[in-house]
Amino acid sequence: MVQTLLIVFVLILIYILFWTPYPFVWFLRSKKEAIVDKGPENIEQIKQKVEIYTNLSYPSSYPQATYDLYVPKKQEIRALIVWAHGRSFISGTSIGMRNFGPMLAEKGYMVCAMNYAYAPRYHFPVQICQIDEVLCHMHSELLKHGIDLDQVVLGGDSAGANLTACYASFYHNESLCQKAKIQLKNKMSLKGLLLFCGPYDLCEDFQREELKKFSFFFKYIGWSYLGHKNWQKREEKKWASPIWNIHDNFPAAYICDGKRYSFMWQGKRFSEALQKHGIEVKTRFYEHMSHEFQFEYKKYKSEAMQVYQDSLEFLDSILKKEEKKC
Repeated sequence: MVQTLLIVFVLILIYILFWTPYPFVWFLRSKKEAIVDKGPENIEQIKQKVEIYTNLSYPSSYPQATYDLYVPKKQEIRALIVWAHGRSFISGTSIGMRNFGPMLAEKGYMVCAMNYAYAPRYHFPVQICQIDEVLCHMHSELLKHGIDLDQVVLGGDSAGANLTACYASFYHNESLCQKAKIQLKNKMSLKGLLLFCGPYDLCEDFQREELKKFSFFFKYIGWSYLGHKNWQKREEKKWASPIWNIHDNFPAAYICDGKRYSFMWQGKRFSEALQKHGIEVKTRFYEHMSHEFQFEYKKYKSEAMQVYQDSLEFLDSILKKEEKKC
């Protein structure tokens, strides 16, 4: 009996080690990011002008369905911004918005920093569905509180940038929704995207110069997120690559990135592809910056604040255009 159990245990262990991405995922999750103060010098004064609600829940068919909400005090709400965090689809939380959320809210935006189910247990397109669930929930909550607001901007950093750009790909794109077997129910109007340091093309060849050094990492992240070991041979990689799914209703976008250890070349290609489709695009790229520099207000004050100012100008631009239409 003991020998049989031991054999079963060994077989299970071999299966986990060689036929699932979990060992790699567990290793990455063990490298927890230290919670350090990255905010601007006046962040506490900014937060005093904002109502902050944490660990709220939205109805979902999947786990980790929570969000933090940042609401401006004593001023009219211009638009809703829903943000998806990064960390390779397998970890991370909404705490990454603890500074940028209040900074946007101070300027009149309601910011919903969402959490979502992790890969590999829950893989694409689950996270896209959860963005839709958040949007439906927020619309319902706004109506419940008598707030007439039907404009939403999506944003994300790193993996979150991919997720929100993907949602925009599925938005008003019935053919893509049918391929991925999802149905979007959100009725809010998607006005724009704030995309920070994200990957937008999962179809690229690992032999490309920029990818060679990260090929092992991407092999396992793709396996985790798309749910198949041989994900590079499957159609899902294209459905999860917004650069391949631009359509006429794709919203305006602001894209920023740095060259070091990040996806700047994909950000540039994505912005060019959007422009070819006649989509409004604003960009900010830095040759000397690293991945996720935009939230480092102490270490990279000038560049991070420039991205913040760019974001405000972009938001102001797309919302003013909408006001003129009305």
